[in-house]
Amino acid sequence: MILIIFLFPIESYLCNLYSVYNNISIGFSLEKGHPNQIQPNKRPYHTIIPGMITFNDEENDLYATISNMGGFMQPQGHLQLTVSMVGCGLDPQRAIDLPRFCIPDGTKTGVVFMEDGVDGRTLEKLRALGHNIVGPVSGYDRSVFGKAQIIYKDRSTGVLWAGSDGRGDGCAIGY
Repeated sequence: MILIIFLFPIESYLCNLYSVYNNISIGFSLEKGHPNQIQPNKRPYHTIIPGMITFNDEENDLYATISNMGGFMQPQGHLQLTVSMVGCGLDPQRAIDLPRFCIPDGTKTGVVFMEDGVDGRTLEKLRALGHNIVGPVSGYDRSVFGKAQIIYKDRSTGVLWAGSDGRGDGCAIGY
């Protein structure tokens, strides 16, 4: 077995040669006073954050599992997927296929990328309100919106219904 030590800005990893390498410390900042300033016992913002939605009742049954890979897009994508399914009643594939928005730096004053498919009048209204809108974003540039997967469980039948993102290379397969 060949072991390699990779040095990253904040941490080192001891990795097997065949491992996938990851640098979760990219979320830390060396800037004094920054919310993610590196300090003892602090965890970095981490981008491996799948979600699970349950019914809010005594049974707490599973509603769905969701994921939206893509760095800072992940929590934004989870919110958009959850609202689409729970709030709008969309099925998993339809929720995934909707155009997304992304604020890459995650701040309230950040640039807002809007995916192709959002109505042009909506983009203009947002610009008129002072938002810094980039879009419509299309083609390979859509990678900023990440890739999503959802598995929904029908509460009455137990049937699982999945969706997978066409922005990536996954697929939903049942057995």
